[in-house]
Amino acid sequence: MGDYRAMLIELASKIRPDDLRNMLFALKEVIKKRESEKIKTAIDLWDALEDREYIGRDNLEQLKHLLRSCMDGRTDGLRIVEDYEAKRAQQRQQLPFTELPNSQSPQIVYVNLPPHLIPNPAQRTQNGMSYSDYAKQQTGNKTEQRKYAGHDLSKEINFLTRNLGRNWRFFMRALGVDDTVIEHVEGQYRTVRDQIYYCMQEWIQDQKQGATKERIIQALRDSSVERNDLAAGLELGDYK
Repeated sequence: MGDYRAMLIELASKIRPDDLRNMLFALKEVIKKRESEKIKTAIDLWDALEDREYIGRDNLEQLKHLLRSCMDGRTDGLRIVEDYEAKRAQQRQQLPFTELPNSQSPQIVYVNLPPHLIPNPAQRTQNGMSYSDYAKQQTGNKTEQRKYAGHDLSKEINFLTRNLGRNWRFFMRALGVDDTVIEHVEGQYRTVRDQIYYCMQEWIQDQKQGATKERIIQALRDSSVERNDLAAGLELGDYK
C-alpha cells in the first residue's frame, strides 16, 4: 500500500460520525445531497473528493481546512496529514536524478539510488550500447508492443476516463489488474482520469489479445462495480 493511501486510511480512523456529518455539511456545494447520502464512511468521502480532484497526493490544503474546521478543535487528524506532507518533502530532497545530455533522447530518472549507483550517460551497458541508445531502443520496443498488444480500445478507454469516477479501483480489480499496479499508478499520476488511463494501458499490455471490449463490459457488470449504465453505453456504441 502506498504512503498516501495508508495516510488516508489512518486519517479515516480518527473521523467520528459527528466529524463526518460536519464535513458533508461544509462540502454541500461540492458534493450534492443525493451523492452525500451514499457516503457512510470517511473513506467514502476521501474517494468522492479525489474523484472531484478536490484532494490528491500533493493537494491536501482543502483536506486540512476540513480537519481544522470540522473536528471540534481536535488536531489528531491534522497531525496525520502534516506528518505525511513532511515525509513527502523529505523524500523529494533525497531523490537523485540524472538526465541524458541529448535533449532528443528520452529522459531517464533514477529514484532512491545513492549517487555512486547512478550511471553516467557516457557509460556503456553490458551489451555495449550507450544508455542513450538503450533508452531509445526501449522506447521503440514499447511502441511496437502497444501497436501489436491487442485490439484498438482507445474509444473505450477515453469513455472510461470520462465516466468511471470513484468506481475505478473496483473496476480494475474486476478486470484482473493487480493491486500493486493500481498503487504504482496512483503514486505516479495525480488525477483520477490519468490513473484510469494508465491502468488501462497496463492491462492492455499485460493481456494483449485478451484485452477486449467484451472483457471491459463484463468487468463493468461485475457485482463489485455495478456500472451497468456504462456497460450498456459500450454495447450500444454510445461513447458520449
